[in-house]
Amino acid sequence: MNGSHELRITDREMPTLVRQIDPLRLQKDALALATAAGSIPADIESVRKGMLPKEIILKLKQIEKLSKQLRNELNP
Repeated sequence: MNGSHELRITDREMPTLVRQIDPLRLQKDALALATAAGSIPADIESVRKGMLPKEIILKLKQIEKLSKQLRNELNP
């Protein structure tokens, strides 16, 4: 996680950390996630025909990783 943090003083003068969200990174990760996820149905169709595309497991791991990154960035 590369989220930057800054220190702000609240009304009660208690310091809190506020996360800075990088919208360009979110957009890039979301596009990569959508692209990877969009290719899975064709890979599953190949599986139905008896062929197992070697990259399907790597794509699924990438989808999981990107999903986790987005979730953590949006919901720390």
